[in-house]
Amino acid sequence: MLEIVGVTILLQIINFLALVYLMSRFLYKPLQARIAERAAEVEGMLDNAAKREAESYALQRQIERRLEEVEREAEALMKQAEEEARKQTEAILHSAQEKAEALIAKAKQEAEQERFEALQENYEKTLDTIIDLASGVLRSVTTRQTHDDLVNSFAAYIWQRPPEEVNEYRRALAERDPTVFVYSPVPLTEGQMKVIRDTLSSLADRHIEVEMQVNPALIAGLRVRLGDRIVDNSLRKQLDLIRNEIGRELRQRMGMPE
Repeated sequence: MLEIVGVTILLQIINFLALVYLMSRFLYKPLQARIAERAAEVEGMLDNAAKREAESYALQRQIERRLEEVEREAEALMKQAEEEARKQTEAILHSAQEKAEALIAKAKQEAEQERFEALQENYEKTLDTIIDLASGVLRSVTTRQTHDDLVNSFAAYIWQRPPEEVNEYRRALAERDPTVFVYSPVPLTEGQMKVIRDTLSSLADRHIEVEMQVNPALIAGLRVRLGDRIVDNSLRKQLDLIRNEIGRELRQRMGMPE
């Protein structure tokens, strides 16, 4: 009985050892190899993960540096844009100011021109009124004797002119037909016509014909056309000289250009 139990125990031990051997040979070693392989894979994955993490960190740092550069570039561009905008604004304001000043200057010039034109118009009207009044007064007080005295002094009036002016009269008579037009406010007598004809003939050293025309605006005295020259001792001529003198005085007082 004891032998059977001992044999049984021995067989069980043998079976156990065989099982252990078989498990060690066919299960444990492959499992150990698989575990080692898996551990190697895990270690490789960890290494790859570490590399990726390092690469990711480096990339992140690169991105951060790039972002910093972009921010600096953006700030520089903003400053440049602000500076250009400021310069453009100043240029626009300067241009607008120049245009405004030009418009103001033009407006002042136009206003000044309008003022001068208004002054000119009033000045001319004022002179015309003065001369018309003076002409009317002279007509009312001038006698035929005054006119005759001016006609009789016509020869003396010519010969008393400066020599160069007398030579101009001679030239004008020499270059024209021997007919001179004489204007008088009233008809001349035959004697007066003869005096004028003789005076002009002596001046031209040849016979001169005289044609008379009545012009009441002369008031008194004569106006004689010698070609392109005019000899005038009429009262109207004196009024014209007075008008010019008054005109100069008015222009000076009004600040008008000559």
